[in-house]
Amino acid sequence: YTRMESSAASDVYKRQLRLVAWSQGLEAGLYADEHQYEAALARSRQAAFTAQSVGADDQLYRWQWQSARSLAALGETEASALAYHQAIATLGRLQPHLAEGAGQSFRELAAPVFFEFADLRLRQTAALPTGKEKRGYLKEVREVIERAKLAEVQEYFQDQCVQGEGQGTVLDQLAGNAAIIYPILLPDRIELLVTLPDDIRQFTVPVSVDRLTGEVRAFREQIERYDQRQDFLVHARTLYDWLIAPLESWLRWSDVDTLVIVPDGPLRTIPLAALHDGQRYLVERFAVATTPGLTLTAPRPLVREQVDLLAGGITQSVQGFSALPNVAVELDSISEAFPADTLRDEAFVVDEVQRRIAEGDQDIVHIATHGQFDSDHRQSFLLAYDDKLTMDRLQTTISRRGRQDEPLELLVLSACQTAAGDDRAALGLAGVALKAGARSALATLWFVNDASTARVIERFYQALGEPSNSKAEALRQAQLDLIQDPRFAHPSYWAPFLLIGNWL
Repeated sequence: YTRMESSAASDVYKRQLRLVAWSQGLEAGLYADEHQYEAALARSRQAAFTAQSVGADDQLYRWQWQSARSLAALGETEASALAYHQAIATLGRLQPHLAEGAGQSFRELAAPVFFEFADLRLRQTAALPTGKEKRGYLKEVREVIERAKLAEVQEYFQDQCVQGEGQGTVLDQLAGNAAIIYPILLPDRIELLVTLPDDIRQFTVPVSVDRLTGEVRAFREQIERYDQRQDFLVHARTLYDWLIAPLESWLRWSDVDTLVIVPDGPLRTIPLAALHDGQRYLVERFAVATTPGLTLTAPRPLVREQVDLLAGGITQSVQGFSALPNVAVELDSISEAFPADTLRDEAFVVDEVQRRIAEGDQDIVHIATHGQFDSDHRQSFLLAYDDKLTMDRLQTTISRRGRQDEPLELLVLSACQTAAGDDRAALGLAGVALKAGARSALATLWFVNDASTARVIERFYQALGEPSNSKAEALRQAQLDLIQDPRFAHPSYWAPFLLIGNWL
C-alpha cells in the first residue's frame, strides 16, 4: 500500500513538472514574439531541462526547437545548429508515436524542424567558397533531410521497419555518369543540391515554395490530359528554368547522361522528364529516374543473364473496372524479350499471384492491371481477377519469395494511377518499391492510354535486354520512341512513366 501511495505521488509530481515545463515553454514563446531572444533562450532552456527531467520528449523537442530559433536570431549559428540536432534526435525517439491523436501528419508537425535546420545551414554555406568545409555542410544538410524523408515514408506506411535495401549506401560514389538532384523547398527559395561522384554543389533559386507549388499544380493539370494547344509547355519551360537551367553548364561540363531526382512535396506529383527547355524535353537529353530518398536506394545494375520474370494482368472487364485489351499485347511482348511465367485473366487471381511469387525466385515481377495509390496506403491496391491485391499483401508475399537473400530487382506496375495532385498518394507511388522489398519500380503517375502503355512496355523490355542500357536508359528509349510517333508524342501518353529507386 505504501508503494502504491508513493507511485501515485510520483505520478502527480511528474504531471506537475510537465505543466511547469509547458508554462516555461509558453513564456519563452511570448518573449520570442517580442524579439527578446536572450530571455526566450533562457526560458526555453529551463523548459527543456524540466521536460527532460520527467522524460517528456513530446515537449522536449519543442523547447529544443525554440532554443534553436532564438540562437539563430541571436546570430549564434553553430549553437543553433546543435540545438536543432538535439531536437531532431528527440524526434527520432518520439517519431513512431508523434502524430498519435494530434490530427496532423509528420510533415505538418515535425518536418519544419528539419527544414529550418536546412535553411540555417544553407544560408551559411551560400557565403562559403567551394571546398571541403562547404561540401561537409551540404552533406550534413542532405543527411538531415533524408531523416525527414524516411520518417515521412514510415508514417505513410505505418511501418517503422521501412528502411530500404540501400540504407547506409554512400551514393557519392556513383556508378556511371549520373548526377543526383536534391531539391529542398524552403519558404522563400529553392535550394538544389547536386551530387556527382566526386563533388556536391549548391544552387539557389529565388522562388518561393508557394509559387513553385502553384506552377506545379498548373503543369500537372494541363499535361495529364491531351490538348492540341499544348498549354502545358509554358509551365514545363518555367519549371525547367527553375530546376534544371541553373545546373546546365555544370552538368554539360561533367558529361552527365542520367539525372536521379529526389523530389519533395509537390514535385512528387509531376513527371520531371517532361520539363522543356524551349527546344526539347528533359528526357531527350538525359535518362531520368526518381527516388524517395538517397539512403533508400542501392545503386546496383541488373544482371541480364538468366532473368526470371513473372508477368500477370487483366484484359477483361472485372469488378466494375473497364477492359484493358492491350494488356494482352503487352504480356506477349514481354515474353518475346525475356522468358516469362505468365498469368492472364482467370489465372491472375490473388492466391495464385501470391503463391507464384512466394515460391519463385523472380528478378522481375510485372503486373498489368488497374490500380490505385491513395493518400491512405491502406486504400492502395492492384486489381486481380477475383479480388484486390493490397500493397501490404504484396509486400508480405515478396518478402517470402524463394530467393530471400536477394531483393526483387524490378517491380513493374502497368496501367496504375495515383490521386491527381495528391502529394501523399504520390509518396505511396514512390515508396512502393521500398515497401514491396524491390530495388526499383516502374509505375505511372496517372492512368495511361492502354495502347501507349503497351508500346512503352514493349520498347522498355527490348531496350532492357541490351546489357549496355541501364533501367533509366531503357525507359528513356521507350519514351523517345513515343515522342517520335505523332500519335503518342503528347506527354500525356509517355511522361507519367516513372522509374523509381535503383536506376542502374
